[in-house]
Amino acid sequence: KAADSFEKMIELAPDEISGYLCAAGAYEQAGLTDLALQTYQAALEIDPVNIDALAGIKRLAGAD
Repeated sequence: KAADSFEKMIELAPDEISGYLCAAGAYEQAGLTDLALQTYQAALEIDPVNIDALAGIKRLAGAD
């Protein structure tokens, strides 16, 4: 499963935002909205103004 690969990326490089963004996107595609939101929020802890993470949160905000 793709999310497993991205979770491994996060484990190996927890300060790299790309793993979080990829994982969040995979969760979003799988319909795991809560997990996707949590992962986008974790990405914002690394880069508080990251456009992709902010867009993901905005996109999912009305999905629940």
